[in-house]
Amino acid sequence: RKTIWAHDASEGVGPEKAFGVKLQADQGIVAQEALIDPGGGLAHGTIGSPEP
Repeated sequence: RKTIWAHDASEGVGPEKAFGVKLQADQGIVAQEALIDPGGGLAHGTIGSPEP
């Protein structure tokens, strides 16, 4: 399991930057992505999982 804090420049791309990730696994995975602005006025999220 890995959580990436993209807004944290030491680990991610930093504030207000677009980014993408590529996942590779030998087992089924579930991926979740969320974007929430600092003021809390905008929230967007997607959740995906592999086909059975």
